[in-house]
Amino acid sequence: MGIKTIRFSEINNNDSLRKEIASFFTQKNLSLITEQVVKKRWSYAQMEQDEKYIYDKDAENLSSALKRIGCSYVYGTHVDHIYDNQDFDVISFSADVETIELSQQFDYLLDHDASFIFSDYPLKFLIMRPVILDYSFLYVLGEADFIREVSKNRCWTAEYFEGD
Repeated sequence: MGIKTIRFSEINNNDSLRKEIASFFTQKNLSLITEQVVKKRWSYAQMEQDEKYIYDKDAENLSSALKRIGCSYVYGTHVDHIYDNQDFDVISFSADVETIELSQQFDYLLDHDASFIFSDYPLKFLIMRPVILDYSFLYVLGEADFIREVSKNRCWTAEYFEGD
C-alpha cells in the first residue's frame, strides 16, 4: 500500500473516531488525560524527552505490535485537525517498518507539526507526536500487551492500567 493521502471523511465512523481521539489529550497543550486511558482500560508509554521519531528498533516493535492487533495500515494527521469540525487530509500508510519510518520524513504530513497516528474505528491504538519537545512527550496508547511490545526498547517509560 505504501503512503497515500485521503480525506478524513473517507474513514468509516469518522465522527466517533474524532471524538475518541480528542478525548485523550487536552487541546491547549496536548497533555495526556490519564483518566481517559484508565476509563478505556488501556495503558500508555512515553518516549524519553527530546524524541519524537519512531525509527529502527522502535519502528520494528511498532510494526510487529500493529500486525498483532490486526492493523495492516494506519492513519496520520496534524493534531489541530482532530479538534476542528472540518474535513481534512490524512495520510494512510502501511504498518511495515520502512513505511512507518518514511511517513515521518520531510516530504510527508507528519514531519514538522504535532500529529496523531491512529487506527480505524473502533480505535485500537493512538500515537501523539509532539512538535515542541521542551514540555511534551511522544505517547503511545493502547491495550497493555500492545504497549509492552511497542515499548521494549530502553527509551520508553510505560504505565499499565489492566483489569477492573
